[in-house]
This record gives sequence, C-alpha cells and structure tokens, in this order.
Amino acid sequence: MALYEKGVKALQRKNYNAAAATFQQLLAEYPEERELHERAQLYLNVCERQAQPQEKAPRTVDARKLAATVALNRREVDKALSLLKSAASSHSGDDHLQYMLALAHALRADAAASATHLKRAIELNPDNRVQARQEQDFDAVRDDEAILALLAKE
Repeated sequence: MALYEKGVKALQRKNYNAAAATFQQLLAEYPEERELHERAQLYLNVCERQAQPQEKAPRTVDARKLAATVALNRREVDKALSLLKSAASSHSGDDHLQYMLALAHALRADAAASATHLKRAIELNPDNRVQARQEQDFDAVRDDEAILALLAKE
C-alpha cells in the first residue's frame, strides 16, 4: 500500500515519470495483488498519456495555415477545418484561407460550403479559379452546378 500511495502522491503532484516508475515497480513486485494491479494499471495509463509532449495549438495565421495543410494532407479534414475557421474568423480577406476552406469542404463532399468559400477565394484572387480547375481534391464536388459555374467563368 505504501508503494501505491507513493505513486498516487507523485501523480497528484503531476510528476508523471516518477508516478509511472512507482506503478511499474508495484506491478512487478506484487503480482498477486489483482485489485491493486487494476488501479495501478489505470494510473499508469494516465501517466503515460500525460508524460507525452502535448501538441500546442498554432497561434499565428501562418502557423494555422501550415498546420491545416498538414492536416489536409493526412486527410484529417475536421482538424483542418477547425484550424482554418479559427484563422478565417479574423482574416476573412485571405484568399489562401478561403481556398483551403473550399478544398476542405470539397473533401467532405459539402458542395454548398465549398462553393461559398471558392467564390470568395476567386473574388480575392482570380488565379484560384485556375488552380481549382486542376485540383483533384475538388473531384467530389466538381459536378455541382455552383462549382461548375465558378470554374467556368473567366
């Protein structure tokens, strides 16, 4: 029990490495204590999860765009959308953000939202029309009337 309490105290102090070592020692030295093992294993899982470096949320618009690009490349569309929406809330005039939002919504096959953002991206920078015509990630919504109209205009 003393070893278990030592591990719990270390965990409460957020000293996850010491707590994990203590719980591992408890598991190794007292294999017959089934109930203690279950609790120790639960706390050990918490320690391992907390000891891993936490991903910090990007703060700048450029950092959010980069993180969103990485997320889109990994097909983590929800994460990308979250990053892009937070960046676009204060930078709605950024054509690249609007284009990326259009692309992310296209990957979700949400043609209406994709068209809204693509329209804004093209208004801000007409070169986005040419880029969107060639972008394979728009394939899921390419047959939508609004998207077709946006891509057809000169």
